[in-house]
Amino acid sequence: MRSIDVHGLNTKEALEQIKKFIDRCYKDKESRIEVIHGCNNGTNIKHRVLKMSAEKTHPAIKEVRENILNPGKTIIILKMSSI
Repeated sequence: MRSIDVHGLNTKEALEQIKKFIDRCYKDKESRIEVIHGCNNGTNIKHRVLKMSAEKTHPAIKEVRENILNPGKTIIILKMSSI
């Protein structure tokens, strides 16, 4: 599973990087990716990623799961790429 670490980025910067990462992974036919955002300052980023899934604002996202064992990470399940 590939991952992206967005520690130290503000929410806007982090979301831009996450969207680009999702696009790359989708094209590479990855099925799962991990976003490392941290627990304290990363909470807003985590909620925004969850919102992207709920509102279906990114076409490659199939599902977003909170990492129960590590709240500083979020798992994104991608749709199967037809590219």
